[in-house]
Amino acid sequence: MSADWQQTGGTIATGLTRRAFGRRATLFAAGGAATTSVLGLAACGAGGAGSATSGETVAVPKVRPGTTVRLHVRTGNEADTLKERLPVLEAEQGVKTEIEAFGQNEYYEKIQVLLAGDSIGDVVWGSNSTGQGALWAFSNTFRYADDLIKAEKFDLSAYYPSAVEGVKFEGKAFGLPFKFHPGPMAIYYNVDAFTKEGQKAPDGNLTFDQVAELARKMTQPGIRWGFRTGDNNPGYQWAVNYARTWGTDIISADGKKSQLAQPQVIQGLQWVHDMMYRHRAAPTWPPKDASFEQGQVAMLQSTSSSKNLNVRVKDFTVMDVLMPKGPTGKRGSMGVTDFLSITRSSKNATEGWALVKHLCDKETGIRLGEGGASTGSGTSGARKDVFQSERLLANPLHKIWIEAAETAQPLLVPFNFLGEEHQKVLNEGLNPIFKGEVPLNQSTLAEIDRRLQVVLDKPRPGR
Repeated sequence: MSADWQQTGGTIATGLTRRAFGRRATLFAAGGAATTSVLGLAACGAGGAGSATSGETVAVPKVRPGTTVRLHVRTGNEADTLKERLPVLEAEQGVKTEIEAFGQNEYYEKIQVLLAGDSIGDVVWGSNSTGQGALWAFSNTFRYADDLIKAEKFDLSAYYPSAVEGVKFEGKAFGLPFKFHPGPMAIYYNVDAFTKEGQKAPDGNLTFDQVAELARKMTQPGIRWGFRTGDNNPGYQWAVNYARTWGTDIISADGKKSQLAQPQVIQGLQWVHDMMYRHRAAPTWPPKDASFEQGQVAMLQSTSSSKNLNVRVKDFTVMDVLMPKGPTGKRGSMGVTDFLSITRSSKNATEGWALVKHLCDKETGIRLGEGGASTGSGTSGARKDVFQSERLLANPLHKIWIEAAETAQPLLVPFNFLGEEHQKVLNEGLNPIFKGEVPLNQSTLAEIDRRLQVVLDKPRPGR
């Protein structure tokens, strides 16, 4: 099961604190422990295209043919797709790219090591699902791109609004949107199983009560579950999906106050809990014998990364619909943007900007959405013309994600950038509930809320 919203582990890296603009910065680990490391990004300047701050207008220097740009990305489908696209950039503009790819579970730790050794490359991939982009921007790891955007009148409206907001910190753009995913908004379902049982397949007009009823009817004890959602360590984005479906958030708009113990959050989580323990239609955590690909689950809640299920699954037909709307008439979502950013220390900012634009263009975005090999994610580039492209629409599992992207609600992360620590505490609180070890009630969530507030009360790095 692919789940973009689950934790990936690793250590969160930061560049310089604003206060110092020097060589020491606080690095926040995934567990929240702070260590001190020696960095030197700010001393290096912005290089290449200059270091103008937001609002300044500068002339963008011409690309220097033959320049090599160092790019840090994750291994897998993304790196493979980029390798296919990089020869085009070299042929058209003479910019060469050296990819330094790291595994998903070690990526941020590797970036931290490079930052600590003043050996970070020119362009960095990241994801802002727990606030990583804002943290790096705050600590001067990135060169802001507003001057470059303004100088060449680069059209940000080509991207979905939530994706653009996801690459901004305090109103300034620290990069361009690379990929965009609104969260676990979809139900992927086994068409053949519904046909065999004589049940009407899910559609986008179903209510949560109707999904529960369908799940009960499709459940065959010991053979097939009717519905599956989440797993151990479901993650912040999963919890936000249910909170927003019921009309609220689990942290305040300013990112400073925990709101997990609200009645609306309890109602959303109660629906999931009922599927497991009342209706007996969904597996408890950790799920066992509950593989959608093997026909052990009729309906699977998942993200756009699962759009390749129709390639991976050989024994039955897969289709998808959006999750039901909640009491407020909206579907829960949170727009998460993967981004590409030029580092502040880069001496090749002009060429880095050319690379960022090239890899955030329509063609690259479509190829990302196509998923490459059968194991590749189906999450698309962040442009509107990518989501609406005929090539992606050829995949019958893609169409629903256009509406999902258009209606994606904004990213909301902790003010102090401790999103990974916040997520870890959240998971530690939710896991026992859905394992059946503790009750789901206001008292239980209030205790988790208290622990989450301890995280949110911590200061920003360098303050």
